[in-house]
Amino acid sequence: MTARTRRLSLVLAVLLTSTGLFTTAPATAVPAAAVDSGFSDVRPGHGYYKEISWLAANGIATGYRDGEFKPLNPVSRQAAAAFFYRFSGSPAFTPWRVPAFSDVPNRSSSVTEISWTAYTRVATGYSDGRFRPRNAVTRREVAAFLYRLAGSPSYTPPSTPEFRDVSRTNRSYKVISWLADTGIAKGYGDGTFKPGYPVTRQVMAGFLYRFNAKFGAPGFTPPANPGDVKNCSDFSTWSGAQKWYEKYYPFYGDVAGLDTDNDGYACPSLPGFTSGEVCTSPTRKLSGPPSSGYSTQGYYLHNNMWNTSYALGPETLAACSYHSWYVTSRQTNHAGAVLTYPNVHKDYTDWAGYEGPRVSSFKSLTSRFAAKGPRVGIYNVAYDIWLNGVADNNSTEVMIWTENYRQVPAGSKVTSATFGGRTYDVWKTSDNRYIAFVPRTVMYSGTLDLLAMLKWLQGRGWLSSTATLGQVCFGVEVVHTGGTTARWDFTDFAITDS
Repeated sequence: MTARTRRLSLVLAVLLTSTGLFTTAPATAVPAAAVDSGFSDVRPGHGYYKEISWLAANGIATGYRDGEFKPLNPVSRQAAAAFFYRFSGSPAFTPWRVPAFSDVPNRSSSVTEISWTAYTRVATGYSDGRFRPRNAVTRREVAAFLYRLAGSPSYTPPSTPEFRDVSRTNRSYKVISWLADTGIAKGYGDGTFKPGYPVTRQVMAGFLYRFNAKFGAPGFTPPANPGDVKNCSDFSTWSGAQKWYEKYYPFYGDVAGLDTDNDGYACPSLPGFTSGEVCTSPTRKLSGPPSSGYSTQGYYLHNNMWNTSYALGPETLAACSYHSWYVTSRQTNHAGAVLTYPNVHKDYTDWAGYEGPRVSSFKSLTSRFAAKGPRVGIYNVAYDIWLNGVADNNSTEVMIWTENYRQVPAGSKVTSATFGGRTYDVWKTSDNRYIAFVPRTVMYSGTLDLLAMLKWLQGRGWLSSTATLGQVCFGVEVVHTGGTTARWDFTDFAITDS
């Protein structure tokens, strides 16, 4: 019931524009290799034999388990990030606790490489906050990536376009012209560049080989270790503290001890970090129908007006931050059906085939929350946890209700369980595809051990031992608002995992 879009953290975005970590005259070239490619499908005489052999000999790219390189396969964005990272010497780098992109969680196999390209601003994400790691990387994107990898050198593009499909008004005109002028890339025989075409593995090998011959391997220099020189009192705003923290964390950890609870956020007591506060001056408003949302700091705020089987009334989600927001809604009762689920959530799936990490792989998974409803109509404030995918035909939905007002879960009550000193009635459907923990007393705030509850379900055999975690949401399921415009305040939320 949740959206699949995101936006890069504002603080991180500010940081990325000022790193300056690549020199315009990169370091010594990676040696050109005159060795066998090692791949059964790239033998002497292949059009890219030299380039692919060089790529493999220098550890920049590897082949497949069957011994092939598959030179005509498209390069994904996550593979491109890995190529650039290895080409730059695989520098020591620890991803931030709060992911740079919403679809690249910290448990992703490519999180280090993608986070490094984000830090250096070699590769950026999309306006929705996602990186789309499994998407094929295009020729225009690689032109931009290589231009930045070279240190974004001073360059004035020609007044006359070199390619008939890349005009001067094309947003990629400068970087594509630069790529052509340096000899790294050529166009097609028909005079086009085909900027939207995917880059194949052999073409990427050619690009990097020629880049290396022209500039050498990129010269990457991390910032110097500042040491324990800052306290929270040295910053006037939370964003300033967070920017400083994110600049040094990948190389030296929390060197100044600004993130006292290890959740990826520095100095939460400073102005600008609104956890625990009612949102009074929202910076974003999402009104519907239809549904809409946006990414912020590794989470996604979603005015999820998902039940379009009915005529939905007006609803607005107004946010100061992902942990301080409110929703106003006016909905009519349609035979008790849940109509909307405005929420904040964190993705563990990448929406491109990877369902997320197995529950069994977590050492810890906790979440803190605070929310309160108007006590009118019918609703339930609740966590909505999706496993084995998200809201599809194969997924399992586990809910943890925190405030219930006249709502009844699906299925039937089958048992009770106690976690953290609180007793829950457990409801489920016969196929175990929907399970709800309903506390016997209202919880307006607290911290939940989500992993303990999921493992309890596995122990009962209601959740597979191989179950994967797709998404964790917190919001309100609205059935109706009793003939009035109702308001729910969400004043705290965070997920911590390892």
